[in-house]
Amino acid sequence: MKKFCENIRFCLMLLYNANKFNFAILLLGNLISLLTPFVNLYISRYLINQLVEIVSKFNQEKINRIFCVITLYVLTNMFIKFWSNIIDKLMDLHLQDMVSYINMMLIKKSVNLDISYFDIPENFDHISKSRDNAQGLHQVIFSIFKLINNFITIITYFTIAVRTSISMSLIVFFFFVPSFLFKIQIDKKTYGFSKKQVRDIRKNNYIYNLLFSCVSAKELRFFYLGERFSKEYIKKARRLTEAKIKFTSDKKQFSTLLDIPSYLLQIIINIYIIIKILTREKTLGDYIFFTGVYSNLYSGLLQMANVLAEFMAYNNKINDFKQYFLLNESNIKCGSIKLDEIEKIEFKKVFFVYPGSKETVLKDISFILKRGEWALLIGQNGSGKSTICKLLARFYEPSSGEILINDVDISLYNLDILRKKISILFQDYNVYSFTIRENVAISNIDFRWNDSDIMSALTSVNIDYLLTKQNSDLDTYISKVFSDDGIELSGGEKQRLALARIFFKNNGVIVLDEPTAMLDALSENNILSKLQEGKRDKIIIMVSHKLLHAIYADKVIFFKNGEIIAQGTHTILYEENNEYRKLFNLQLDKYRTTVR
Repeated sequence: MKKFCENIRFCLMLLYNANKFNFAILLLGNLISLLTPFVNLYISRYLINQLVEIVSKFNQEKINRIFCVITLYVLTNMFIKFWSNIIDKLMDLHLQDMVSYINMMLIKKSVNLDISYFDIPENFDHISKSRDNAQGLHQVIFSIFKLINNFITIITYFTIAVRTSISMSLIVFFFFVPSFLFKIQIDKKTYGFSKKQVRDIRKNNYIYNLLFSCVSAKELRFFYLGERFSKEYIKKARRLTEAKIKFTSDKKQFSTLLDIPSYLLQIIINIYIIIKILTREKTLGDYIFFTGVYSNLYSGLLQMANVLAEFMAYNNKINDFKQYFLLNESNIKCGSIKLDEIEKIEFKKVFFVYPGSKETVLKDISFILKRGEWALLIGQNGSGKSTICKLLARFYEPSSGEILINDVDISLYNLDILRKKISILFQDYNVYSFTIRENVAISNIDFRWNDSDIMSALTSVNIDYLLTKQNSDLDTYISKVFSDDGIELSGGEKQRLALARIFFKNNGVIVLDEPTAMLDALSENNILSKLQEGKRDKIIIMVSHKLLHAIYADKVIFFKNGEIIAQGTHTILYEENNEYRKLFNLQLDKYRTTVR
């Protein structure tokens, strides 16, 4: 019950924060709209009783009074109708505010969550559930107004009903209880069913998006995957639909039980009032009044039960939603030390295990890099090289050991300032369907209007020729997603555009994860030569499978199964490490064989 009350408070706060003024008006308006049923019942009783008296004995004064009451009745209902229309419009506006506010909260949370949160598949279900719950959450939140209205209505009707007959009032509650219990069970089953289908729905949505994606279009056609994915989508969609139809059918059968108490109660109420009229204990006007009172009391209880049952069923949804927002946005330790320039990076006995995994990815990693040095990280796939980049980016904390910057633990530095001092090109970089300007300046977006630096970065990666295509300029879009004049790039051009961000940000530490995988030999040589020219005042860390890149490096760090098996200059490793020499010669022989 405590959590239930907390959730109601949480929902009310969401409503309030979405638009404070509208919230106050809606609350007042809903309270005013409560007058309608009471006005109608009291006036109806008065009119019928007066008409009965007039029929038995003509009275001009009473006729005049009746017309006055009718006029008041019409005017009151007109006012309430007018006010209701205003409230409905405000509800629509507030609904939009509510949806926008919840979506804004979801987006902010998603952007600020640690990368580690996305390493566990169950977390994607959690995100999906929270997003789906948010779509329906605003409807549940707005039902709080109904809850408030129903509560006031029930108290009022119950006060009137008890003064008429305590026994009839208790009978109304007696019939209400089974309906309430049935409703709770139905809503619980509905939420449980929806929760069970989340993973399958998410997978089917993924397949659906693949079938319409320009990124997957070529492979779908070349490998004839379209038919296979289509069949898989249809099969899963049919299974989801069949499960939903069966559940809905069972739910409808169960729901019919809710109607039985209502019908029985209506019979009892009518018999009770008719008997009272026949024994002259009640008037004909009382028939309209008290059948309305008891019926409205019962329907008010049912409506409140529906809202309460909905809340109980949604309790888990609201808890999931709240839990998503209560997640630690970051487990990364963040200090307050401001960093000027990075002179030295040291990994000291670092071990690392990814969240949700049992496998140790890095084992006892130690190395030192100083300003002016270029380090090449080599090794087989999965040996831990890219993890080094992620740890430097502060996406994760080491499981044990230390990462030191200028001999100070990296966690003691201000995180924002630290990241601004490092330029990183990740292996899974993005090229966005934005302008050339935005794609380059995304690494330092506040300086996106600095045309000369953007042009310099484009020239450094030999892709400034893009501006001569189709009379293009820096504000030309990449791809045709948002513009018919957009430029379509090859894989190598996309990588060069991503590399331009490194030159635009121009930091003292450059981290490159497979930066030349898509480049032709000439572009690769030009870019790496450009980096080497400016390495004197930088630390460059480069992950690559190409051992020939060792000619640029001051230090080669050789990884295997999460461990460093050798480190030193290329010459030292070639002379002293058989495995390194074997791999280097293997790649070199391939080039020689190709030349022959």
